[in-house]
Amino acid sequence: MGVLVAGTLRAVCYDLIDGTEKWSVSGLPNELCATPVLANNKIFISGWTAGAGVSRLPDFSELLQIGDANHDGVLSREEAPAGSPAQMHFPYVDADKDGEITAGEYESLIEIFRKSENALLAVEWDGEEKKASPRIAWKQQRGLPYVPSPLAYRDHLYLVRNGGMVSCFQQLDGTIEYLQERLGTVGDYYASPVAGDGKILFCSQSGVVTTIEAGGDFRVLDTWDTGEPIYATPALSREFIFVRTNQSLMAIPLDQ
Repeated sequence: MGVLVAGTLRAVCYDLIDGTEKWSVSGLPNELCATPVLANNKIFISGWTAGAGVSRLPDFSELLQIGDANHDGVLSREEAPAGSPAQMHFPYVDADKDGEITAGEYESLIEIFRKSENALLAVEWDGEEKKASPRIAWKQQRGLPYVPSPLAYRDHLYLVRNGGMVSCFQQLDGTIEYLQERLGTVGDYYASPVAGDGKILFCSQSGVVTTIEAGGDFRVLDTWDTGEPIYATPALSREFIFVRTNQSLMAIPLDQ
């Protein structure tokens, strides 16, 4: 038995009994929010961040020239140049939490950003408990969400990214059914999509609920504005769709 944790640059499966690392897979960004999903003997891991694949970050010597007021060769939070990686990511770069960034700590950040890669990975998983790197069946680098998790439903995989753009892939081999089709509601998306009765439900941060038809043909079926921001993923029952906004919990009859 194991638990899969997706994080900076890789996803790791740990043994539930003693916490030892069973296997890992690399090729992910430096920041990851979405939860992996398991379907059809594959684990789908999606990650996107604006900081991935940065071609060049300023050298530590450049930052010292700008901000090192006392010339001690390190940067305090106050000395970190405004807008620099040292300032924006100070709590993460300051690995030993002593209130200062050293050259070594900053170089570690540069290495992480250098390896960072936005990607959706379809990882083969046969359920066997063996310590090895599993095979990546397919990979996609477009249409990736920042926060919402992938949705695996009826042999397809669905993603929704900020801007209200939806993509659909075949779970088996990653064949693109459609890519970045627009829901008609722009803005950010934090809630993960959910599915039932052949329909996919999306909730935008602005509070608009959009339903599309499941399958390889993109077709919007219904749009409804709750009038309240939505950050949480909806829940489905036999009779209701439960939508939690930042002010209310709504129970919407399925036959409505």
